Amino acid sequence: MSTSAAAPSPPFPTRLPYAKADIPKLFGVLDVEQDPDSALHFGIFMPKSWGQVKGERQLITPQNPFALRTQVKTQTGPEADIKVYLGYIPQEISPSDWLAIYLQQQGERILHERHIPQEGGAVPDVLTVGGKAGTQRISRWLVLKNWAKTGGAHLFVVQASTPIDNYTTDMANVFFMAISNFSLTHPTEWNYAEQLRTLVRVVPAKVSTAFPLSWQQRENPASDEHFYQVKLTKDLAGHRIGQVNLMLTAGQSEAEMRRLEEENRQGYQAADHLTFAPAPLVP
Repeated sequence: MSTSAAAPSPPFPTRLPYAKADIPKLFGVLDVEQDPDSALHFGIFMPKSWGQVKGERQLITPQNPFALRTQVKTQTGPEADIKVYLGYIPQEISPSDWLAIYLQQQGERILHERHIPQEGGAVPDVLTVGGKAGTQRISRWLVLKNWAKTGGAHLFVVQASTPIDNYTTDMANVFFMAISNFSLTHPTEWNYAEQLRTLVRVVPAKVSTAFPLSWQQRENPASDEHFYQVKLTKDLAGHRIGQVNLMLTAGQSEAEMRRLEEENRQGYQAADHLTFAPAPLVP
């Protein structure tokens, strides 16, 4: 019986594929600064042989929260392009969580992904395939976030895309360079889409934390001077995208704490279908 080898996984380079001396010869930066809001200015790192596609672009507002800002594409050779969309979000969400929801809505299948931790939430670098058979395209995605002066935040959604048959190692390297060198011209100092509120407790232990205004705070009604529990949750588009469970205790034995921790893990499994390893106990 004969067997066929599995198709090789599409390349997903994560290291510099060119000699540094060659990069200025091959690539340049297109500065996109037409928007009156300087927080929406950015630079696209692209091959010098590519060109910008002209067209009318809409301003991004809370009433018009997502639109194509610019597009560059190949002038000769295999067809490929880089599109930059701008989005507006009124509430806090990490770029990675936002992209995960968007890709699911678009029917994109994830081939490779990595997520870079940042103070304002993880930044995604994701390779996908989408479209119908015969017209499938491979795309590499990046999402960055920049605070909006009027409240909320802007998302910069970068999509480097090409028909699946054009996705060679050379094209993969071009996509990597475009994604890894995309830049905001005027990044803001505030890393979030929302202001934060604080939670402070002094019994049964001193603790303070902060969370976005749109998150829901629910305290356990059984809390007293020996036990305190609060859950902070965030839902978006029918998805629970964030949850923090904070418990403070005083006077309990280790066995009691183990039992309490087990009850909470079982509760998450039953209510939210979430499975966790046993948590370490910190005195």
